[in-house]
Amino acid sequence: MSLTSLRFLYFLAAVIAACFILPRKLRNPILLAASLYFYWAWKPWALAVLAFSVTSSYILALLIGKARENPPKGAGPRRGKALFVFSVVLQAALLCLFKYLTPRELGKLSLVMPLGLSFYSFQIIAALSDVYTGKAKAERNFIDWALFVSFFPKIIEGPIERTGFLPQLKEPPAFQWETFRLGAVRFLWGIFVKLVITERLALVSAHIDSYYIYMEGYLLAVGIVAYSLQLYTDFAAYTSMARGAAGMLGYGLSENFARPYFATGIKDFWRRWHISLSSWLRDYIYIPLGGSRCPRGRKYLNVLVTFLVSGIWHGASWKFAVWGLLHGILQVAEDLLRPARDRLCTTLKVDRTSFSHRLLASLWTFALVSALWLFFWRESPKSVLDYLTWTCRFKNYPEIFEGGLMRLGLTHFDFAVLAVSLGMFTCRSVMAERGCDCKTWLFRQGLWARMAFYWTQLLLIAFSVSSSAKEFVYAAF
Repeated sequence: MSLTSLRFLYFLAAVIAACFILPRKLRNPILLAASLYFYWAWKPWALAVLAFSVTSSYILALLIGKARENPPKGAGPRRGKALFVFSVVLQAALLCLFKYLTPRELGKLSLVMPLGLSFYSFQIIAALSDVYTGKAKAERNFIDWALFVSFFPKIIEGPIERTGFLPQLKEPPAFQWETFRLGAVRFLWGIFVKLVITERLALVSAHIDSYYIYMEGYLLAVGIVAYSLQLYTDFAAYTSMARGAAGMLGYGLSENFARPYFATGIKDFWRRWHISLSSWLRDYIYIPLGGSRCPRGRKYLNVLVTFLVSGIWHGASWKFAVWGLLHGILQVAEDLLRPARDRLCTTLKVDRTSFSHRLLASLWTFALVSALWLFFWRESPKSVLDYLTWTCRFKNYPEIFEGGLMRLGLTHFDFAVLAVSLGMFTCRSVMAERGCDCKTWLFRQGLWARMAFYWTQLLLIAFSVSSSAKEFVYAAF
């Protein structure tokens, strides 16, 4: 059931109505039933995998919590540690079984990775770790735990929530118009970004992917930018829709993006991109390895290992491992070169807070990140190098001024719509970067201005609805 389909809109409306009309004590059972149905609608057999993860982690969390609070005589902390290690290995093994082994046919059953497995496995591991370290208590209510893992707005692509989300589930909120309106506006924005922006960028990427060996270098550079924007807007659209759907139900999900393409360095980029994953890697991989509180060489090794895990998490392919290692290498290089960069800026009296300096740093970071996204787009590291080599071919410059940019799989109308919608997206991002809450700002405007904005979105969505709309990219990870 796609989040951009009418079926999901009907489903969401029915769930919202049931949650706020029926007694509040039925809220969590209703949401759990809705979440299981939502998951079942993708592939019924995958529900068994989810059920196993939920049940096994619930039992193990209780056992870990009991071992911590009342350790058996003579066992000390060893029993709790053994249970914790076993629980992590179990979740990791389940993830590896479906994600890293070759998909196979088992009779008439196609074994592919269950939807959202990468996300809810990490969420379970984080929760079990918090119980083991005493940061959180084991959840004793099975329905609340099952809903924590399977809550339908976030199960496909996150955010990867922590145990701090459980208190929201244990105290179901009453209906509040402002919260509902904020969620609806956020959900509408997500649909707008996905259908109006991402789907058109996907057409550009697909066109260049089909004909890149015949194209000039500047068009291949456009392809890199288009794919980079496609990946970001696709993931940001899902996050906005997930947070919007949860908001209409009265719940708050974590923010997952903070204008990552405005980052002024690789380290800054990872503070802004897929925040729930990067913070998970920091808290459960980087810090346990020793973090930055160790000799410099060990610290850099920790960075490389953490980013290698990030790459492997994205897929069972060498290209993802290389992508992760390259991000780690760039972050290490950034740290090593910081003293030299600081001295150069001091010598040249460069104001690093100036707009021109931040713009140059952001463009450089965007170029590096976008070039590395090629590992997601191309088939292998070698094909990435080939593409970058062909991008350097600039022969027919006049073609740029003769409509070369229009030959990218878009009609003139689609090109205009993409330009306008990207302008809206950029303006919203700039406002947010300057500290302006865009939704609060919009709500302060006159009714005519708000209606004009909403109807513009709805009309562009209506022109963009297509039965061939692609699934969200990160659902595959």
